[in-house]
Amino acid sequence: MDKKINMGQKKRTIILIGKTGNGKSTLANVLVNDENEQFKESSSGDSETKEYKSVSFSNDEFEYTVIDIPGLSDTGIGNEKVVYEQTVRAVCSAKNGLNQILFITKDRFTKEVYDAYMFLKNAFFNKHAINFVTIIRTNFPYFKDNKKCKDDMNKATGHLAKVIKECEGRVIHVDNPPINVSDPDEIEYHKKKRKASRDILLEHLSKCDDTYFHEVQPISNETIIQLHDIKEDLKEYKHIMSKLHNNIQASVADGNKFKNFGEWTLLGSTLNMDPAVASLAACSSILARLRKDKKERDFGDI
Repeated sequence: MDKKINMGQKKRTIILIGKTGNGKSTLANVLVNDENEQFKESSSGDSETKEYKSVSFSNDEFEYTVIDIPGLSDTGIGNEKVVYEQTVRAVCSAKNGLNQILFITKDRFTKEVYDAYMFLKNAFFNKHAINFVTIIRTNFPYFKDNKKCKDDMNKATGHLAKVIKECEGRVIHVDNPPINVSDPDEIEYHKKKRKASRDILLEHLSKCDDTYFHEVQPISNETIIQLHDIKEDLKEYKHIMSKLHNNIQASVADGNKFKNFGEWTLLGSTLNMDPAVASLAACSSILARLRKDKKERDFGDI
C-alpha cells in the first residue's frame, strides 16, 4: 500500500465508536492495511485502546484519516470518564471535520451497546450528526451476500432497529477474522476476507463527500494541565478539611462537659489546640447544647 500523502488528494476523516470487544481496532487496522498493525487488537472483552489514536493513509485519489477511541466497557460506566476525555481530544483533533462516524457492533445489539451509542451521540454530536453515522456490523461471515445482509438488517428489533431507522438504513456488513493464527492457509483465507471487507468500506467512504463539524470546543494542553492542578489541589483541600472536621469532632467529644466559650478557650490553651479549632469546637458544642435544651423545653410543654 502506498502510504505517501498527496496534498491534492480528497480528504476523508473517519471516527470509530462502539463498545469494547466489538472489533473497532481490528476494523481500523483493516482500513489502514499496514503489515505492522497500527492499532492494538483485543481478543477479549478488555479494551486495548487506552488513548485515542489517528493514522492517515492514502488510497487512489483519497487521503484517509482513521481515528480510534477507547470503547465503553460492558457496564457502560466503568471507563466512562476515560472515554469522555479521549473522545473530546479525538473529535477536536479532526480540525477539518468528520466525513463518517462509524458505529461498530457485532452479534446481538444489547442494551449496553445501545447505551454506548446514546452516550457518545448525546455527549459529543449535535442533531445533524446522525446523517453521518453508519453502522458497521462486524463478524458477519455472509457479508458478500447482499440478500443475507439485508435479511440480517430486517431481523433487527428493539434498540438496533431504532438506530437503523435513525441512520436511514445505513448498515455495512463485514468480516474481519484474526490473522494472528498458526495455520498459514487460514492466515491467507482471513487476509482475503479482510481485504474484501476493506474494499466494501472504502467504496462507501469514497462517496461520503459531506463534512460534519462538531460543536466541541478545542481544549489546549495548557488548560488541561491547569484543570489537573486544580483537581489535585481540591484533593488536598478535601483531605485538610476532613482532618479538621475529625479534630473538631474529637474535641467536641472530649470536651462536651464544658458549658461556655471561656472554658473551651482554656481547654484549647491547655491542650495546645489550634485557636481556630478550639473556637469552632466551642461553637459546635454550645449550639448542640442549645438544641438539646430547646428540645427538652418543647417536650416539657406537651
